[in-house]
Amino acid sequence: MAGSGVTRVIHRCDHAKENQKLDLSHCQLTTLPDAVFHLMRNTTVLTFDLSCNLISRIPSKLALKFHFLLDLDLSSNKIKAVPTELADLPDLRSINFANNKFSEMPAVIYQLKTLKELRADNNQISDVDISKLSEIRSLRQISLLENPLTSATHAQLHLLSRHVDVSVSPYRTTNECIMDTVD
Repeated sequence: MAGSGVTRVIHRCDHAKENQKLDLSHCQLTTLPDAVFHLMRNTTVLTFDLSCNLISRIPSKLALKFHFLLDLDLSSNKIKAVPTELADLPDLRSINFANNKFSEMPAVIYQLKTLKELRADNNQISDVDISKLSEIRSLRQISLLENPLTSATHAQLHLLSRHVDVSVSPYRTTNECIMDTVD
């Protein structure tokens, strides 16, 4: 992170001390610097935006240091997995990991019992454990647009839509996808 990037992160941490909303989006971060945890050590962070960076791994201590998080935006990074410690966030109500590198729904998602909104658009998720997802009674909205969902998962998500606002792309067979690439 270049000098101007460091300055930007410091200014945003200072701003978060006033409004409890830490916005580190568009900072060209490849990792979450330990200095952020140090700068925010006496601040309750309720909203954390890490979107539009180059991050591939989220440190497990995020849940410990930002224990009171309500909203977490990890969208538009290079993340393949999230730490299981996110289950230790007792009040997390929304998580966005759209536009990343997930090949499956992170198991920790099913443990987030206060989750209301889940955005996982544009990943490589093909299967979702609908029975575990339906156990999250607080869940009101899930978006899985632009994922290669299996036909069974696609159908089960439509059944879930009786209780939850579900957004998925229209189901396409493998043959339809192949035909699109040939045209």
